Amino acid sequence: MFRRGIRVDVIDAPQRASVFANSYRRYSALEEFFTSRPEYNTKVFLAGQSYAGHYIPPLAAKLTERNSSVRLEGILLGNPDVAPEIQWRFYPEMARANRLIYEYKYARLKDNADECMGLVRECNREEVVVNKRRGRAAVYVEYRRAPVLALESDGSVPFLQVFNKLEEDRPRNYHHYLPNLIDHGLRVQIMVGDRDYLCNWMGNEAWTMKLNWRGAREFRKAEVVDYRDAYYIGELRSYTLPDTGGQLTFIRVYGAGHDVAKDVPRAALKMVDDFLNNKLR
Repeated sequence: MFRRGIRVDVIDAPQRASVFANSYRRYSALEEFFTSRPEYNTKVFLAGQSYAGHYIPPLAAKLTERNSSVRLEGILLGNPDVAPEIQWRFYPEMARANRLIYEYKYARLKDNADECMGLVRECNREEVVVNKRRGRAAVYVEYRRAPVLALESDGSVPFLQVFNKLEEDRPRNYHHYLPNLIDHGLRVQIMVGDRDYLCNWMGNEAWTMKLNWRGAREFRKAEVVDYRDAYYIGELRSYTLPDTGGQLTFIRVYGAGHDVAKDVPRAALKMVDDFLNNKLR
């Protein structure tokens, strides 16, 4: 399956540290791979869906910050979970828009969402404070390795339970990595199936509209155009920085759920091809 000389990184469950620690492992793996196989280091793109929105942005940032030899040109995220503090607020909106709930239930969900978002905001604020005081993610790794936890000295709380609680980063935001990347020339495509509820198009569109990059104003003003092949695929909004080529593209894909490539494979192929060939302008 793998050619000689390519190392496969296997991680045991207890070693799965924070997203930041894992982004370093992935960074090292990419560096090693492209150093040993330079013929593939031409135009490199990172792609993923759903939870990939948590680990691809920091990985791309690490490749950029360390002046990596990897020739990263862009990242593609499908129905991503990138900015829970913004996205999760749109669960009631999505349910209402699709007539899944009555108005009284919508009002109740909105109230609950406000309370929930307060907790999510606190979760993200806590991370910022810890990172400033201790250095990024060190607290997770040190606490996870503490002997008293690993040995379960009091016998009441299994180490894995503690580990899972500490490493639960589902509510954390990762969209803040993207502005600097786009400003310096990286192309970012977000494609979202409009039938997905978990990582719905409303929430994803909202965080892209709030993203603070140099082309933010032009992106918000950009015309939403029909995106089609031989048939109608969806709606597209895009803006490209004229100086660096940095680009943000958002595509709402009609008739697709959480897995766009599975639900509408032909449309997904066109979107990927157009993105790789820099046709989405």
